[in-house]
Amino acid sequence: MNSQYKRNKYNDLVTNAVIFQNVCDITLILWELSKVGYKFSKNDIVMLVHI
Repeated sequence: MNSQYKRNKYNDLVTNAVIFQNVCDITLILWELSKVGYKFSKNDIVMLVHI
C-alpha cells in the first residue's frame, strides 16, 4: 500500500470515530433531558442532523 492510501484510510477511520462519538454524546444528552421532562418532536430530532 502506498502512503497516500494509508493516510486516506487513517483519515476515514478518525472521521468515523468522531461522527460516532458525536452521535453517542447527542444521544446521551437527549436521553438525560428526556428523563428530566423535556419533550422532543420528530422534527426536533431531524433538525439535529443539520448541526
